[in-house]
Amino acid sequence: MIRINGSPKICRENGPQPSNPFFLNAKIANTIMKTISVAVTALMLSIFAHSATAGNPEVGRELANARLCVGCHGKDGVSVKPYYPNLAGQNETYLTKMLTDFREKKRHDQTMNAMAVKLTDEDIANLAAFFSSLPR
Repeated sequence: MIRINGSPKICRENGPQPSNPFFLNAKIANTIMKTISVAVTALMLSIFAHSATAGNPEVGRELANARLCVGCHGKDGVSVKPYYPNLAGQNETYLTKMLTDFREKKRHDQTMNAMAVKLTDEDIANLAAFFSSLPR
């Protein structure tokens, strides 16, 4: 059995395991804890990365006009044609992913691929912040 700094016995290294399912083999417990630690670290890094690239809606508004986004998606984010999607109030993370995928040609649309190819990460963050800030 394992004791860490006088802690109670919680699992056995070798031999039969107790019938209680909360008692685990030491190697399995160690693997589980490492997996949880990696997952929590990845989650925290993604949260910090997202906050570091948070866009400015006002800059996004100017960019949407300059890049002609409003020609299809409308100046208020409501499409002028039924076959163009409304962007007003859309989830910011979703918009960021879609624009990035268009830029990197992971998502295919001739018009959007051409429009997104020159966008920087900052441009995408600003556009996503602008369209997501609009009321639906």
